[in-house]
Amino acid sequence: MNAAAGDRRGWHELRVPSVQAEDDRQLQREWDAVREDHTRVRNRIHGLLATQGVRVKLTADFLEQLRGAQLWDGTLLPAELVARLERDWTQLQHVDDRLTRLKELRQARVAPDRTDVVATQTRHLAELKGIGVNSALTLSTELFAWRGFANGREVGAIIGLTPSPYRSDQRMVEQGISRAGNRRVRALAHALVPSALRQTRPCATNRHGRGRSETDDRVVAACRNRHTTGRRRSEGVTRDVDHVDVCLSWGAPLVPPPGFCGNRPKRWSGAPLQSPRVD
Repeated sequence: MNAAAGDRRGWHELRVPSVQAEDDRQLQREWDAVREDHTRVRNRIHGLLATQGVRVKLTADFLEQLRGAQLWDGTLLPAELVARLERDWTQLQHVDDRLTRLKELRQARVAPDRTDVVATQTRHLAELKGIGVNSALTLSTELFAWRGFANGREVGAIIGLTPSPYRSDQRMVEQGISRAGNRRVRALAHALVPSALRQTRPCATNRHGRGRSETDDRVVAACRNRHTTGRRRSEGVTRDVDHVDVCLSWGAPLVPPPGFCGNRPKRWSGAPLQSPRVD
């Protein structure tokens, strides 16, 4: 009754991805899981060798090097340890083969002859500086292919980049980003923003007449933390950049276009995405 009367305090809109949208995510999520397995197995092999004070490179002749490796006193590695490392090496080979197969499937998924939303968005995003096919496919399947956004705040909220202030009486403390929402895209955002800023063209001066490039530490810090930008504004440095606006309000997520020199970034001039644009 209250909701029908317009009371929104106890009700929140929930958008559930469709079965097809969930299915589109499986390939990229499998890639992330297998890549973690690859890192885990490599680290385990290196760790087991480090306990014996031995270092062996994980190259094609690893097994030959392993059987000839010696301890500090000149003796060979224990037999059971060698057997375990051989099994781990076999597992690592299988993981490598699976990664190779997934790369082929991913290239086929975004091939030019595919006209679905995911493939089209991925190809457009991969044309931007700092974004490859891997990152573009994650952004498309996890975020932009299955729902629309009215503004940058909605995008920041779904990946947990919104501020979380604490207020009690006269005391107000910013606790950092909320970290609620899609953790995969949030982790990707932190990796893409500095990379994109490093690849942008330098500009001669800023509005205050001081020479700088787009990898200016203050811009990078502002892209990482909205509160930092707000604090600098209060100190008199009125630069209109914050995490959501800089990273997500250009019409393409997280990547600044070439020529980012002014107070507000220019809109992306490339081919339009299939999903609603972020304003």
